[in-house]
Amino acid sequence: MFKDWKSDEMRFALFTKGTATRILGMSIASISLRMQGKIPNGISIWYFSEPSISLGYFQDIDTDIDLELAKKHNIEICRRLEGMGGGVIFLDPEGFMGIGILADKTIFPTMEEAFHKSGAALTEMYKILGVKDAKYYPPDDVRAEGSGRKMGAVGVTEVGGLYLVNSSNFPGYIKSDLLPQIARIPEEKWKDKKIKSFGEYQGGVEAEIGHRPDPFEFASAAYKAFGKVFGVKFRIQDLTEEEWEMCEDFAVRAQSDEHMFAVSSKKRFGKIPPDHKYGIGRYKSGKLVESRVLLDSKGIIKDMFFAGDFYAKPVPIMREMEESLKGVSAKDDKTMLEKIKVAYQKPNWETSEISPEDFLKALVAGCKAALESG
Repeated sequence: MFKDWKSDEMRFALFTKGTATRILGMSIASISLRMQGKIPNGISIWYFSEPSISLGYFQDIDTDIDLELAKKHNIEICRRLEGMGGGVIFLDPEGFMGIGILADKTIFPTMEEAFHKSGAALTEMYKILGVKDAKYYPPDDVRAEGSGRKMGAVGVTEVGGLYLVNSSNFPGYIKSDLLPQIARIPEEKWKDKKIKSFGEYQGGVEAEIGHRPDPFEFASAAYKAFGKVFGVKFRIQDLTEEEWEMCEDFAVRAQSDEHMFAVSSKKRFGKIPPDHKYGIGRYKSGKLVESRVLLDSKGIIKDMFFAGDFYAKPVPIMREMEESLKGVSAKDDKTMLEKIKVAYQKPNWETSEISPEDFLKALVAGCKAALESG
């Protein structure tokens, strides 16, 4: 289908109608078909006719989302693809536009390159749209430097040698009042930002220049910026029928309990023995790293997991790290750090600029909270 395409060409798909589960479904479908050689590297522009919420893969659904309120108002919630971190994203009809990028390693040799190249392209796009002080803040944010307001963000994961980039973009103020009520954003999220609340933080381009770009302006700026930064030429084409068929199938699977509750404190620690203690720890560096820790009566880690809005892959290495920390004393920082560092010694381990010490500080905070509870 695209045998005549050159290595510096990518598909550019315009105005794809999305929901939280559709984005996930299409991500899986596109990865599968790209691996089969049926579709090229490409970029797609997404819009949303109904409000929904996208949850970062490592976020704890029980602490970060009010599921009852979401159910009451029929607001769709979907957890992102395995390894694709980041925080809660409000997919709003007026305040949000999405950009999906699927590319092999000719475009992005590493996860770090995928973050930085996409961040640079977003920065260029926002300058074209009129936000002249747009600046990339690694690993994933683009903000207006003067106000500190977020313009867009980048999420990255790798599957089968392909990099999937999902970019959140904020052309204007969000229309839905419900979305910020459903999401529980911890105070630590604002620690390193000029703006200290979501109300001040939102609004995107409209808040900066007094004008909300329409979808055509947005797509045109994306076309110019990503073509320039990626050094590619685009062919404007729709997504294929096969992609849509697979998308709808995967979207249904995305709503399974197994995926939705992949990171769940209630599921993991629903029944705590009477002689055990449970704690939640948070530490904010570049990204928010959290821990959920269960200690036995002797202060030994019985069970734990990490959560937050960071990025990490492969996920099985993360799970090995968590498993290795079981049996360690809540006061033995040295052994904790040694075990965490094992993951960083593995050649295919990548994170969004999160250090072993960041994980340690989140774990120590969780252990302290558990020891001081009750």
